[in-house]
Amino acid sequence: MKNIDENLINISKTLNNAIEVLAIDENSSLKRDILSLGNYCENQNFRLAVFAPFNYGKSTLLNALLGEKTLPIDLIPTTGAAIYVKYGEQLKTKITLNNNKIIEEEGTNILKKYATLDDNRCMNQEVKSVEVYCNHSLLKMGVEFLDLPGTNDREEQNKLVKDQLLTSDLIIQVVDARKLMTLEERENFRDWLLNRGINSVILVINFLNLLEPQEQKDVYYRLRFVAESFRSNLPSGFSNLYRVDALPALRGKLKGDNNEVQRSGLSMLESALQTIIIQQKQEQTFRRERFETISVQVKEIALNQRNNLIKQLKNIE
Repeated sequence: MKNIDENLINISKTLNNAIEVLAIDENSSLKRDILSLGNYCENQNFRLAVFAPFNYGKSTLLNALLGEKTLPIDLIPTTGAAIYVKYGEQLKTKITLNNNKIIEEEGTNILKKYATLDDNRCMNQEVKSVEVYCNHSLLKMGVEFLDLPGTNDREEQNKLVKDQLLTSDLIIQVVDARKLMTLEERENFRDWLLNRGINSVILVINFLNLLEPQEQKDVYYRLRFVAESFRSNLPSGFSNLYRVDALPALRGKLKGDNNEVQRSGLSMLESALQTIIIQQKQEQTFRRERFETISVQVKEIALNQRNNLIKQLKNIE
């Protein structure tokens, strides 16, 4: 379980009261962020979220970390819901519908029905939440993984991803080595993470193995420059950039081939995550930053309303 400062819980309540007093638009991104912070305080697990555009290998990377094909992966975009992976003795899936009906099944085959995109690339509107329970050492430590839909498709999915990122303690952004970081990815990185006080971010480069050796070096150098250009709030001594060839890593895990797992880069990421999570579960600084950022936005709105009120009073005089 993570250690949430009681002060942050009180700040969350104050922010909720403030948006009511200030009559902030129900559909505004700020109100969504404040509600997300409330959900963040309620979650006792340490949440590690993975996000990226479709077909960047998010689910494959998480499956490799879990050591089995737990989440749906295919040659076409599949993840159509936020899938929470939590600790359980046996592999099973729990689907909660909007009418509060709960569907539980052993294994994860049910995900194909409820947690993948339909033929129109839309999310299942009947689904309220999707949880997968899996026996894994990190999950047993009170960690949960969050597999998010791709970010380069529909606005509905983008909003879901943006909301969930604010509720996550550590974030992995997967980058496709064949595309570097597109303008949209850079904007999302800035607007969805850095500008919202979310600095506990790791970049993972996928598909480097598909490039020629010299091109691999060039791409890694460029992404190293990108990674170093922002201040990542990770424990001292840890990089915020890792190379993981997700599909070879998963194949190595499934075959029990430790050499292939090491060549893929997964072992280095796993080792880093173990230590980072242990240290950050007791740390408050990276959590306070996102509360401070949202609080500043609320303060600016309050000051603007105050100034407008003063102007109106002067006009009356």
